[in-house]
Amino acid sequence: MFHTTPWTLILALSGILLERPLWAQDGADKKSQDSEIKGVISSLQELERSLKSVDLQMVTLGSYPGGLKFRTSGRLRVLGTTHFHILVESTFLGSGDDQLRSEVEKVITPDGVWSRQQGPIEAVYTKMSPALVKRLEVAQKALAAADKDNVRGAVAVPSLLSEGGRAPLGSALVEAFAQQFDLRLQAERRTLGGRECRVFRGPWRALAPADGEPAPADAVGPAMAEVVLDPRGVPVALRQFQRDGATLLELRVDRLRLDLAMKAADFVLPAPEGTVYQDVMDHRPSRAQIQRLLDEYQALDRVKSPTSAKPNRK
Repeated sequence: MFHTTPWTLILALSGILLERPLWAQDGADKKSQDSEIKGVISSLQELERSLKSVDLQMVTLGSYPGGLKFRTSGRLRVLGTTHFHILVESTFLGSGDDQLRSEVEKVITPDGVWSRQQGPIEAVYTKMSPALVKRLEVAQKALAAADKDNVRGAVAVPSLLSEGGRAPLGSALVEAFAQQFDLRLQAERRTLGGRECRVFRGPWRALAPADGEPAPADAVGPAMAEVVLDPRGVPVALRQFQRDGATLLELRVDRLRLDLAMKAADFVLPAPEGTVYQDVMDHRPSRAQIQRLLDEYQALDRVKSPTSAKPNRK
């Protein structure tokens, strides 16, 4: 729901130099390959729009610079375009036996957003009004559009659960990968769950030389990424790789069920008896996050605002 969600990862690790970069192909072939992944995204978006309901479970595994590893597991339930239930459990592994666990659970309906944030000490229950939800959605869409112009910077990896689950089959995720990596359909096929899957793979676009010169050896970012699609065109595995081929980030869909029988009444956030949901703007950490997003949006809006026209002088 917010511009930075629990599953939004900013990865800044070493890149790679290839003897013959995959982007070094003739223009006609590159255009054809780009059209292929765009077709995948378009078909996936069409499938998402046609669904009555979705129930999926997925896992994310990866590491941050400095060795901090993380694992998140999540469940997403979606009814039409109006009701969403998101549960994300995160574990961060430091040096030795250090661990930090947290949970974030959200229920989103036309009446607003109810959230539970479970930290090491306590659980916090908050609610958000429909009006504030709308403001944040407008701000997040504008910021996401602006982020598309920065693909040569840090690599942003949205989650299947980002944007409140409004792209429940991962079309937004595949689109982000395609913007940041030069994904090409591979000849290989991979069998997952007894189904033959297609594989798209390619290098990080920021490593592509902008002026014909080789990319610097210390270029920042992952080396390669791949997207594995099941026969329906749904991503079931997405990975980023370091220059030595080691897996840097992995997102895996463990279960996906479509068009199940669901009722709007099922979308409630359970809480202990006597729990009072505080307004999200009365919860200081949440308010700070919301205000930061709105400030970024206002700054973006000021940059885009045209300067006042100077009077004509004859």
